[in-house]
Amino acid sequence: MVVYFRVKDDSMNTNPLRKDVIIIGGGIAGLTAAMYASMMALDGIVIQKSPYVGQISETIQRKNYPGLRNVTGEQLSKNIEEQVKNDFSVDIKREEVVDIVMNSSGVPYRFLVKTDYGSYLSKCIIFATGSRPRELDIGNTSLKGITYYPLYDAHEFQGKHVVIAGLRDSSVQFIPWLLPLAKSISLICGQSDCSASPMTMHELDTMVTHHKNEITVFKNHEVSSMNGNGHLQEVILRNIDDDTHVNVQANAMIVCSERIPNSELASKLGCDLATDGFVRVTRDQKTEVTGIFAAGDVTGVILTAIKSAGEGCVAGMKAAEYIKTGIW
Repeated sequence: MVVYFRVKDDSMNTNPLRKDVIIIGGGIAGLTAAMYASMMALDGIVIQKSPYVGQISETIQRKNYPGLRNVTGEQLSKNIEEQVKNDFSVDIKREEVVDIVMNSSGVPYRFLVKTDYGSYLSKCIIFATGSRPRELDIGNTSLKGITYYPLYDAHEFQGKHVVIAGLRDSSVQFIPWLLPLAKSISLICGQSDCSASPMTMHELDTMVTHHKNEITVFKNHEVSSMNGNGHLQEVILRNIDDDTHVNVQANAMIVCSERIPNSELASKLGCDLATDGFVRVTRDQKTEVTGIFAAGDVTGVILTAIKSAGEGCVAGMKAAEYIKTGIW
């Protein structure tokens, strides 16, 4: 994994940079918002904590992004980031937002965004903070060999018995990638983590037919517990139908759980959240807090790249409209 080193500029704490719009999150939603904000002549920046571009970079292959056939998530991410930097001249800051202070009387710069690197003043905010996998709520989750981000831990699977927890489109894509590496692959599908599309299920059936000795699918099972001495050695599965248990040898485990929104900062500023924690927005991507927009996975409903791009476009355009007219 790449490690980025930065030199802190303390001068920014006393003299914050002033921007029209600050986009928090550098996934597809945030980067698309940056493009359209730039097109509308807004002076904005993207603040992205991770060097990796959102959830999309965690996927092996994208088959359902219009106009792009079989592009990898990493390729698509890099292309979009380069486009934002080179074609739209938007600065992307590798920083972590630690707090946002809102001052209703501080017109036009109503938001003070504090990061681990400095601070910025902004007229409006676009939250494109995305989502993260829900951690397993069972014991021994600290065992080595368990990962939520397999593409960055490929060395963990060489010659191993690998368990994939969660039957989703993304998890099935890991199988052909793992076949040359892993000794065996076990795919676990419970009731709450089985959301793969019919097309993906057909692909899975085909792979199982051709690799019967290497791939095992445990339908209607969930991970009950894990065993190991420092490192994962065994996963115990519970049959949801009859409450029986089966022990599966496992030296590595990929968790493909449901996603939960990174909406904590939006909530702190008073944005309304749905019962599942996602940020509520209008068709204009507006939250109920004047000057704050949200786009992408953090708004929920459908967590797909194309939906994130569309919402990012709307957020960028509507942010420009708000700044120029003052109408909310």
